[in-house]
This record gives sequence, structure tokens and C-alpha cells, in this order.
Amino acid sequence: MLILGLDTSHASCSVAVCDSSNAEIMAHSRIELQRGHAELLPQMISETIDEACVRFADIGKIAVTTGPGAFTGVRIGLSMARGLALALNIPIVGIGSLATLAANIEDNEMPVLASFDARRGEVYLQLFDNGTALTDPQICRLSKVADMIPDGGCIVVGTAAKLLSNKYNQLQPASVSPYPDAGRLCKLAIDLDPSDFKPVPLYLRQADAKPQSPLVTTSPVDVEITTVDAHMAVVIAQMHAQAFARPWGEEELASLMAANGAVTLMAKAHDQPNGFVLARKVADEAEIITIAVNRQSRRRHIADRLLQDLITRLQHENIKKIFLEVGENNFAARKLYEKAGFSACGVRKAYYTGNDGQKEDAITMALQLSM
Repeated sequence: MLILGLDTSHASCSVAVCDSSNAEIMAHSRIELQRGHAELLPQMISETIDEACVRFADIGKIAVTTGPGAFTGVRIGLSMARGLALALNIPIVGIGSLATLAANIEDNEMPVLASFDARRGEVYLQLFDNGTALTDPQICRLSKVADMIPDGGCIVVGTAAKLLSNKYNQLQPASVSPYPDAGRLCKLAIDLDPSDFKPVPLYLRQADAKPQSPLVTTSPVDVEITTVDAHMAVVIAQMHAQAFARPWGEEELASLMAANGAVTLMAKAHDQPNGFVLARKVADEAEIITIAVNRQSRRRHIADRLLQDLITRLQHENIKKIFLEVGENNFAARKLYEKAGFSACGVRKAYYTGNDGQKEDAITMALQLSM
């Protein structure tokens, strides 16, 4: 059986074709880039299939990285994998990006700590020994990494390897790629059962919504909804900071807003910005990344207006389905989404960790758009 591997989870894009009978990589392509994965991936897949001298009909399984990683990058790979699997009627294996990264180290006698820089003083980590996971994927503060380092130290790989090895002498950085690779991914997928390794995104970032103030009903306000670009990131960042305990910075938001397929809508009343929604389109699907309303403008149906306007625009652009994720206990947000027509379609157990250390399920919601 031939396996097609796809990875777009970080600052690289890679594709590989593997013969599972002998674990031979028949063709492989990899490019490092910060953005543009969605435009590059289809061409890379086609060229890699041609290089392997096979047809799409010869592929029997697809392997794709599920994260943690760049929010939009993970979605690009998953959407492409789903589309190909549906067209070819073949299964998909979803494998964590940290496990795929750890596979860059072969025949090593020491444990391997796979790491990604999660920013905000945090890192994504998972510890392996001879390919066996010793811990679950997790996000932790830099100051807490010592708790994961085994006696005798270990090898560290990934985008946070230099950061961690400079801080902890027990960690030895390896001279390998800091990114997952589709070739390694294919080999990991050979013996995995697709029913046990679902192609669903892995998000480990803490739920950082602030507790809402007591419900106060105020009258609706007339707002103007307009499309804005990354030049408005500073304004978007200010509104985001009012809605979240751990807000995203201006650079991070500007990068998301400038990404291919991004849509940012801003609500204004009397020429003053008072809310926004940021979404990303990938193929015929879209995902709501974040939505926020200024503190003084809440309870005035601004979030409803933003959602409805976004839904209408996406429907006109032939988007078939919109996804989002919300904390199980964020009842106000869930009610808002249900009112807009979203319904729960999945649960990711204990995917969020609250500021009190308690685990919380992530509810995946979806809205099917009529065409």
C-alpha cells in the first residue's frame, strides 16, 4: 500500500509518498516558508505523485499532522487530507506534530524531548524514548520544563530546542530539522489504525477568556460592518485585550489577518471600533479564529451582527461549512453560536487547561451553509 504524507503544521510544507511494504520513501518534497502553504500544497502533492511515478488512485492511505502548530497551517493540511480522502475513498491517519518531529532522531540511546516555541513564555512539549511516547503532548511555562527532563538528561529537538538548551544544561540540542517532515510521518503511519488516530486538530493553548461581568441587557446599537486588513492590527489587538486574559499581540494578529484566506470584519458605531471577528477560509471550509467586542459595547447584539455578516459573506464565496471551537463551560459564547445556527459536532476531552489548572473539554461546533 502507498501512503501519502502531508505536513503544513509549522514554517515548512512537506509531502511524501511511501511504500508501506518496505518503508521506502518513493518521492519527497519539502520547502520552508512562513506563509503560503495553501497555495503551495496542491502543486507539491501533484509533483510528488508524479515523481513517485504513481497515480492518485494508487494511494491507499493519507497521513497528516494534527498539531500542535500554527493554527491555520494545521487546518490547511487537515482540509487537504479530508478532501483527498473523500475523493479517493481512502482512510486518513492523524499523527501529532511532536511525535512526527521526534522521529527526526533515529537510533538514539537517550530520550528525546520534542518541542515547539508556543510564544508568551510557553512551549509545546512531548517526551519520547525509542519512539515510544512517555508523556502526552502538553503546553507549559518555560520555568516548569525542568519537571519533564529525565534523570541523565535528554536530546531536545524542535523550534524551542535552542531556547531550552540555553536554559537547561541537561538538554542537548540535535542537529536535525526543527520541523516535522512528511517522510517521517509516512513511516509512522504504516502500522497505525485510522480508527485510533483521527484527523482532528490538536490545540493545547489554555482557554484564556476572562470571566464575563454580570449580565446586563442594553439596547441594540446601530453598527457598520466593514472588512479590514492587517493595517488595523493595532486596533484589533486593543479590542482582543479587552476580551481575553491572555490576549494576542499586534504582530500575531497582523500575521493571522494577512494570511491567505483570512477575513476580518470590524463593527463600528459613530466611527468608533467596538468589535471584530477573524476567520480563515481553506478550500470550501472556514473556521472562526476569534471574535471580541469592546467591554463597554457588550450586550448590544454586536457579536450577533458580526457573525451574521460573516456567515452571509462566506456563503456568497461558496463556503460550505464553518467550524469553531469553544470551551465547554463558556455558556455565553455557546449560546451566541447556537443562536447563529451552529451545532455541536464533536468533543475534544480535556483539551483546555483553565487558569485554575482544571481541565475543560473543547466543543467543536459547525454550521452547514445552504447553497
